[in-house]
Amino acid sequence: MNQYKISVILPVYNVEKYIEKSIDSLMNQSIGFEKLQIILIDDNSTDQSAEIIRRYEKKYDNILGIYLTQNSHAAGKPRNEGLDIASGECVMFLDPDDMYEKNACEILYRELNEGGYDCVAGYYKEIDENDNIVNENAYSVMEIAEGVYDIENDLENVLKLRSGFWAKIYKRDLIEKLKLRFPEDVPGQDLVFFINYLLNCKKLKYVDKPVVFYRLRNKKNKSISFLYNEWFFLGISKSYKMCLEIFQEKKVADKFEILFKGALDFYIRCMIDSNLEEEVIAHILSEWQWAYDYETFQEQSEKDFWYGPVSKLLLNKEYDKAANVICQLRGLRKWNNELKEAVEWHKSNSESLQKQIDELKGWITQLEEARDYYKIQMENRQIEYEKLKLEFDGKQDQNDMYDQIEKEAKNWKYKYNNLISDTTIQKIAKKKKIDI
Repeated sequence: MNQYKISVILPVYNVEKYIEKSIDSLMNQSIGFEKLQIILIDDNSTDQSAEIIRRYEKKYDNILGIYLTQNSHAAGKPRNEGLDIASGECVMFLDPDDMYEKNACEILYRELNEGGYDCVAGYYKEIDENDNIVNENAYSVMEIAEGVYDIENDLENVLKLRSGFWAKIYKRDLIEKLKLRFPEDVPGQDLVFFINYLLNCKKLKYVDKPVVFYRLRNKKNKSISFLYNEWFFLGISKSYKMCLEIFQEKKVADKFEILFKGALDFYIRCMIDSNLEEEVIAHILSEWQWAYDYETFQEQSEKDFWYGPVSKLLLNKEYDKAANVICQLRGLRKWNNELKEAVEWHKSNSESLQKQIDELKGWITQLEEARDYYKIQMENRQIEYEKLKLEFDGKQDQNDMYDQIEKEAKNWKYKYNNLISDTTIQKIAKKKKIDI
């Protein structure tokens, strides 16, 4: 009997900010921490990730650390290293910046064992840098119901669950029987592994329960698989081509369209978002030729917003012209993104904006009331002013009369002074005995 029910494999690269939360979510699993084998593979991190792993490894016997001396550029090699030493009955995978729901392992393990299924999947929630939930259920748009799916007959529905590779549980004995491993040094290696495993299964059960908190990291902190460089686009092409070969090997090549639908449109859009030069894009496009040759659904390409304008050029192998069109589309793409951001900002801030509008309306109402009050007061002041003006004008007439009298008095005083100073007048006054 295996000591561990589940081996959980985590490829680690420069996640010192998140890894402890990830490990703690495993230690708090309701299934029991002691029933889990936790394998952390450090891919030659340049931060403190390896030191954090060593600290946990020294403290707990069921935590194992593997330390690669050279960075492998993708999670394939670290995951293979983990599979090589895994000893649990089942295998689960977790990215070191994500976290499990508390009962994730218990739910998936119980369903797998009680139902005898080859794989069990749950859904995942999306969180931001600060652990805030931004999407309660990433599978909600898939319109897939809880239940058991027969791989042979329900492949179209099962392929809706292709994302969230780490929101599932796998049988280790089936992995070893099939000798499954991840492609190395390519992005998208988890998709190849899942398709290879899935097409060798009989039944998958989907439980409508949350399993993982998947972190949407900011662009400046995104892992290497999110860098839109030449390695990324060439590697994605290789991964999808490997998936096509698996479908062909299993004689269900016609079902590959389900998996690949919309992929070209998405990755053309990614090329538009990249900073790659035209000649580099032209080379990348030439390496995707197998995909254009596979494309038989011409109607879909016409509907694809970004792939549509270059589809005919690519089918005719005019890679330089197609690359030029892609670079020309960057302005349109930038405008499209800005428009989307504006719409999202308006949606998220509509309540706040409405509150501000209501406040402004209230302020305008108060301003109008103040204006009307001021107008009334001004009219009252005008009436008072007119009254005072009339009174003032009357007083002004009296003042003018007093001034005239005073002026006349001064004039007569002057004449009087001149008169009494005359010696002849003095003599006459003296003679007539008049006191002057």
